[in-house]
Amino acid sequence: MKLFPILPIASAPSRVALAGIALVSLTSCQLLQRDQTAAEEEKADTLYPQPTGAELSAEAQELNDAARILAGLDSFVGQDKHPLWRKEEFWKAHRTGSNAIWSEFADKRGTKVRSWAATEVADVNTVPVVFQPFGGPDFVFSHLLFPNAETFVLCGTAPCLDLPKIGEVSPATLADTVYEVRNAMVAALKVVPKDSKTEMKPRGTSLQGALPVLLALAARTGHIVESIEMMPLGDDAAVPSGPLALDPSMGGPDLTLTTRASNPNSACVITLRTGEGKTKRLFYFNQGLTDEALPESAALLSFLNKQPRVVAVLNETAHELHQTNTLRLQQYLAKHAVAIVQDPSGVPHRHFDQTAWNIQRYGSYSGAPSEFREFDQPDLIAAYKDQTNRPLSLPFGKGLIGQEITGALMIARPLVQNVADLPLREAVTPLSEDSPVVPAIAEGSALAPEIGVPVIESEFLKPIPDSAPSIIVAQPTAVGPAAATSPAAPIVQLEANVTAATAPATPAPVAK
Repeated sequence: MKLFPILPIASAPSRVALAGIALVSLTSCQLLQRDQTAAEEEKADTLYPQPTGAELSAEAQELNDAARILAGLDSFVGQDKHPLWRKEEFWKAHRTGSNAIWSEFADKRGTKVRSWAATEVADVNTVPVVFQPFGGPDFVFSHLLFPNAETFVLCGTAPCLDLPKIGEVSPATLADTVYEVRNAMVAALKVVPKDSKTEMKPRGTSLQGALPVLLALAARTGHIVESIEMMPLGDDAAVPSGPLALDPSMGGPDLTLTTRASNPNSACVITLRTGEGKTKRLFYFNQGLTDEALPESAALLSFLNKQPRVVAVLNETAHELHQTNTLRLQQYLAKHAVAIVQDPSGVPHRHFDQTAWNIQRYGSYSGAPSEFREFDQPDLIAAYKDQTNRPLSLPFGKGLIGQEITGALMIARPLVQNVADLPLREAVTPLSEDSPVVPAIAEGSALAPEIGVPVIESEFLKPIPDSAPSIIVAQPTAVGPAAATSPAAPIVQLEANVTAATAPATPAPVAK
């Protein structure tokens, strides 16, 4: 008996019929995949409604569409600046994989975090600045907690490097880049991906730096990307006074930087807009956070000291703040944060003065993970077991989705009679290791129960008018009094060095 018997060759009509069956079958598969993609996009849109269009300049349209290419999103109607890339199989695979990742995250964790935050941090959800010192370009959790914030300030080890025009990179470079961007999404969202066995693995030619991930996450979280401004940091990169000099050879969205601005110690600001037209800013600093790397004169601290108040988010920090050389950052948080939302890897529990802070605990804590066992906190374990002040439930876990374990979060709020009692711009100096984190309280102020914190207006924090021009690279930022009154100035003025300058910004010549 033959296992594979020889079948008679089909006649012409039979072959036509078989071809028709195959054609119908293929079309059904395509329809099924299309319906699945639409369902995944609908789930993600529930958490992050995607804008369907925007009035943008030609340059901003190209930048925004580049962000959507990196994010695996379709173009706005009439603004597809990269149609050839969207026909490539690697991009289609990126789109399908990214849709699945964001859909699963929205369905199984994201909506739970957003709902929890709507009640638990409602008292500080109008504070305009969110400071996330750890986590690099991943601002997803901070944005879920504070979707109404005007400014997000991030720090990371990846440098801010120039980006070429997406339409001019090689297929290999873009394929590698979107692959790495999707890996970053997986890491940020804690989703176990359904790998495509047919997808080509990267060849090490992806675009470097923090911008590809920042742009992709900005687009995926429902934002329109309007412009990017690159800012040098550090003594080697700083301009002594006046506007920041940009390379005269800069060509539109190429984002070519000067040699000084290409220094890895750099910062960038991305101007975003929501579908409702609200302007937001996403600042990213390539900045070390140890006491040695973060002197009092650091541009990051100079920048943050200009903010009226911040909400700090410390999540999955690898227990960096438990080291003895991160006390300057803790001092800043103690003096300027109206609330600190953190997991146990944030500010050590023993550093909080319990008479100066109200700490609400959520979830459960029985010790640090095995890889960080040296940072166990017996006092925090005891606090979680305190029957007189039991922790509240946490409706979402931590770790990979589908493999979650019970997590722990805390919200620390300074106990002050008046938020104005907290200093605005005092010098930041290191604490001793044994000193508790205590918010500065004006002499004679009485401690009071937790209160809502009003927003304090500041000349350094003003919304940009909707009529502000949308450009790929913003006009170089001026600093000092002249810049504060300029209608085209960014929300917050960023000093390249600590010395205030008075000259307004003058754009460098642009070579076409």
